[in-house]
Amino acid sequence: MASAIAMAACGSVYAQDQGVYVGVKGGSFQVDIENASDPTGGGFLLGYNFGKGPAIEFERNSSGSISFSGGQNIYYGSAEIETTALYFAYRSEGTVFFKVRAGLLKEDVTVNSSYSGNDFGESDTGLSVGGGVGVNMGNIAQLEAEYTIIEQDVSLLSVGFNLRF
Repeated sequence: MASAIAMAACGSVYAQDQGVYVGVKGGSFQVDIENASDPTGGGFLLGYNFGKGPAIEFERNSSGSISFSGGQNIYYGSAEIETTALYFAYRSEGTVFFKVRAGLLKEDVTVNSSYSGNDFGESDTGLSVGGGVGVNMGNIAQLEAEYTIIEQDVSLLSVGFNLRF
């Protein structure tokens, strides 16, 4: 009887209650372009948990400077990536949980190239998916590690901290 009461009391600690949460994250953008560095970056998210797993998240991330060089004409320069996304996410229940997400992402890339002597930028919108693992730290905090595919040759490996309200 005592163990059943203890399990019932702990269940609410590990259940993901309905409500708003905010988070910060940092990590490494993985850029699969020849002679380009993998910059660190960071961002924030604002989410709403519908209870027992499903959630919706608004997320914004910015990379640090990506340096690149090489080629026949010996070009070099730098670039930065900014992403804005709206995801549908699902977290399993438990102290340790799994997370999957998919959504619409807008990516803005700004390039400063010494070869062309110009700054230029491009935007792209498309689908983004990701997954990860996390730890519930009581009723209000979560620590998450995630891998998100931003586009064909850019992904983000990040660690985040969320607070629920």
